[in-house]
Amino acid sequence: MEFKNAKDYQKYFETVFAKAMDEAMKNNADDEDYTEENAREEATYHFLNDSTDYDAVAGMYIGYAGGKANKALQDFKDEIVDEPSERDRDVIATFERILIDLGSEKFKKLDAKYLKDGDGRDQLSEKDEKGYVNKAFKIYEEVGFEPVLPDVSGYNEEDIPYIGKPFKVTGRCKAPEWDLECLPAWNIEFEDGHKMEAYPEEICILERGQRYTIKTEW
Repeated sequence: MEFKNAKDYQKYFETVFAKAMDEAMKNNADDEDYTEENAREEATYHFLNDSTDYDAVAGMYIGYAGGKANKALQDFKDEIVDEPSERDRDVIATFERILIDLGSEKFKKLDAKYLKDGDGRDQLSEKDEKGYVNKAFKIYEEVGFEPVLPDVSGYNEEDIPYIGKPFKVTGRCKAPEWDLECLPAWNIEFEDGHKMEAYPEEICILERGQRYTIKTEW
């Protein structure tokens, strides 16, 4: 099945969940006291705790989160009490893949609306560029930010020691302090109080593939 949006993941989960319930009912057919509610509880426990079908697990959380994948990811993270297990990390990676796919689709639509005929942002009116930037901010923020500062080139010398360290986003960089053509960007802060500005390719999950793609053309 090809997943194009959060509803696709939810629909996929509903399909495999129904099969899991049917299997539970068949396995307990000899137990007269075994009900559909028992099967539902058993299937739910399986997907939340045992299943390695991470698309289905993600679909369950997306369903509980009202179809919002970013909220579903946060809900999943909030349930992790101790250090994330290998399975937890696999589920989180699946969520992030879903969010990257969804964000990429949104950017395709955004570019199709504003950057017609292959024109760049420098061809936009100020009003349209503001509209583009605001929507780009929203998409990046919906997908989310990296947990630690990635190891990429281009940092100022004073920022390099913070590679690999956790940070929090404290707000958007805004015009007129910033030129529109340089946005989106965010203000971030580290645990010791160090502050810096960061671009999407430095901290946004959506840009992960671009950051770590190895170029094979010479």
